[in-house]
Amino acid sequence: MTIKLGKKVPFVWTKKGQQVPHVGQLVHGKGVHVWAGISWNGPTGIIIWDSKCRMDGNFYCKNIIPEVIKSGQRLFDGEYQLVQDNHPAHVSAATMDVIEENNIQLFPHPPQSPDFNAIEFLWRDLKIVRDKINPRTKAELVQLIIKFWKTKVTPSYCRTLIRHACKNIERSFDGLNHEKDTPTNKIYHH
Repeated sequence: MTIKLGKKVPFVWTKKGQQVPHVGQLVHGKGVHVWAGISWNGPTGIIIWDSKCRMDGNFYCKNIIPEVIKSGQRLFDGEYQLVQDNHPAHVSAATMDVIEENNIQLFPHPPQSPDFNAIEFLWRDLKIVRDKINPRTKAELVQLIIKFWKTKVTPSYCRTLIRHACKNIERSFDGLNHEKDTPTNKIYHH
């Protein structure tokens, strides 16, 4: 996930005759990439790197897979299934070879299905916090992400997100028409 600095300001209100103030534009790349995972037993470790460095299969194998293995040992004594979307780095030949070499079991995930992927709800919440706090530097952004991860991402929070994703999966297969359901931004029904 890429988390960028700054808020978008779509409108600027001025009085008639007043000059429109200059609103600064953020330079591309002022952000970070974040990899992390959640499970029923709690969060994985978190990896944060500069947004100018793209994640490809080699980066994924060298940096992400070791954290997957370490977190899998810590959270599940090594018995787990990895759920990931179909990002090119996740499905590259090099990645699939490393996953097979390390006996990591993959849980199949349909492409283009963010509502089925529990961590997508976490990224949304992180962006909401980022917008409220509005960090001005990359260092402040990284600190915000680390604080969010350490204080908000508890086993209980992870379970709530996973339950919501499971509910979305069930609703997609229940044969009912949910078009008339009232949309809500509230997924946290503890």
